Amino acid sequence: MRFSTQKVFQALSVALTAMTIMFGLSACVQEVPLVSESAITSVETLDEQRAWLEEQADAAIAASEIPEGWHQRGHLPEENVPWSALPEDRARVIGRLSPIECGGRGTGSLDLGLNNDIAVPDITVVADRMRAAWIAEGWTVSDVTDPSPERIYLGGDRADGAMLGFKATPEGLLIAIYGTCSAHASMGSDFGAPLEANEFEKELAAREQAGD
Repeated sequence: MRFSTQKVFQALSVALTAMTIMFGLSACVQEVPLVSESAITSVETLDEQRAWLEEQADAAIAASEIPEGWHQRGHLPEENVPWSALPEDRARVIGRLSPIECGGRGTGSLDLGLNNDIAVPDITVVADRMRAAWIAEGWTVSDVTDPSPERIYLGGDRADGAMLGFKATPEGLLIAIYGTCSAHASMGSDFGAPLEANEFEKELAAREQAGD
């Protein structure tokens, strides 16, 4: 497995430290890019990875059994974007996610962070729901830090390098989702602009053509 619990801890720590400084449990994960040493593990397109993040976010929220109150945090409270079923809300969140270089030039991955400022009387109950759902979906789930009644961190690893993170405190919740490191041309720019296919992608395309 390419991503260990230590890797998840580093990723969550960078994002969550910044969030704590700004708003206690705030700021979207996209504002704090994951510094990764990822191996290239996919050729997902920008649209495919955005759709995958959206699917994982919906699944995580369903697992939490807390359907309301989720949002992508902005720099200011009035800049928060709600995560709702409305297409315009989804477009505002998903559409502004841009690839972060992960395996050298011409590669990229996306990440998504959703906050909920709900007061949770027993965070263990919510964390247990998340753990059970992720394990059932085939993720390797670990406690990033020792759980306590005041703070629980969970990290989910998958063999292809995708990661999940969950933080719970009595004051609020955070779901963090990290996509694979993709070599597709649409993922190879800081802002998602297409680049010429790199050698990894060309090789995969040649193999697919040879198999036809």
